[in-house]
Amino acid sequence: MNNFKNYKDLDIWRRAFSLSLMIFNLSKKIPYNSVNKVLVNQIIRSATSIAGNIAEGSGATTKRDFINYMHNARKSAIETDNWLEYIFTTNKVSGLSKKMLIRKSQEIIKILTTIIKKSKQNN
Repeated sequence: MNNFKNYKDLDIWRRAFSLSLMIFNLSKKIPYNSVNKVLVNQIIRSATSIAGNIAEGSGATTKRDFINYMHNARKSAIETDNWLEYIFTTNKVSGLSKKMLIRKSQEIIKILTTIIKKSKQNN
């Protein structure tokens, strides 16, 4: 794949990076206890993995490699959405934060799904 783009110029990377920053801020609002410690560690790991895989995928040398990174980013986005559900179910956090974060994570999943499908179609 010779059409390398700086990952920071990619809309999907910017969205994923923004989501991870929002999750960092959310984690500061959650009371510290043994359960929340696990939830926060998991969601930060999965959220940062989305943008990380997109960045790595932008430098892929083959279409197959690119698609693999986008699959990994999508799986991390799904995992992040899952951890958001746990956090919002077990903690009182403002409804606006909940709606916005879940909407953003689901948008990222949809965009990555589209990127994967279109990449597979383009030969």
